[in-house]
Amino acid sequence: MVLLTWAYRIGVNYLLNLRRQTPQEANQLSFEEFSDNLADGLSDADYRGPEAVVLAEEVRLSCTQSMLQCLDRGERVAFVLSDIFELSSTEAAWVLDINPAAYRKRLERARHRIRAFMESTCGLVNPEAFCRCARRVQKAVAAGRVDPRARLLTAHPVSPSGRGVAEAAAQLRRLHDAAAVLRAHPDYAAPQSKVDAIVALLESGRFPLLE
Repeated sequence: MVLLTWAYRIGVNYLLNLRRQTPQEANQLSFEEFSDNLADGLSDADYRGPEAVVLAEEVRLSCTQSMLQCLDRGERVAFVLSDIFELSSTEAAWVLDINPAAYRKRLERARHRIRAFMESTCGLVNPEAFCRCARRVQKAVAAGRVDPRARLLTAHPVSPSGRGVAEAAAQLRRLHDAAAVLRAHPDYAAPQSKVDAIVALLESGRFPLLE
């Protein structure tokens, strides 16, 4: 875990020190605007066309990334470190080079915003919420955010063990919490080839300080 937290610290410092905003950050979508967009593109019934289940999963995975972009950069990093990468508050505070109390306050703010949005919007978390992935498929395809001919997200494993999106989705239905929805996104899993390369380096004996 020591090596992993060092890697997180390097990556986080790089991201937080970026002066250039990503296109998503430049647009700075708010939770209110995102909720309105979801409601506007909602069909009256679930999509029943070819590969309906897979396309609904593509919509879900795309949606979770958009939701994270509604947080500011600092809140987003705090949420990802704790609720997706599952670091302790002490470890995450060290990664961010702030004291644990300040980190916990930042994390709670991010959690509150995510939780409030998903409770009011996402049917995966709250069965009474209005949005359903299967009812967003037609709009997503029409807008080009999902391509039925090229699955960009559902084909990826979401853990080094090869756990796939379908298995992760089954866990979602049992867990029904905001962090689980986001944790099942393939972008948060290190490619197995990279994991194997790091393990090989550690076991090579070339870096005694890491042993």
